Amino acid sequence: DKRNKLSYRYMTQDKFLTLEKARKILGVSERSMYRYIHDGRLMAYKIGHWKIKEKDIQNFINKSFFTPKHIK
Repeated sequence: DKRNKLSYRYMTQDKFLTLEKARKILGVSERSMYRYIHDGRLMAYKIGHWKIKEKDIQNFINKSFFTPKHIK
């Protein structure tokens, strides 16, 4: 159906990161990542395993007073 094709096309245009890669970028524990997702502070998608869009990581950083460890 047309709506599913559009949705699939939209999702494939974004770069997705694994939970582990996103966690390393932010410099936080796996437990913290799940807390951010559960609290709605970080958008994530369950595609087999949890995936997070690169732009959602950037939005998370911009919306919070959070500084990733690798930037400090």
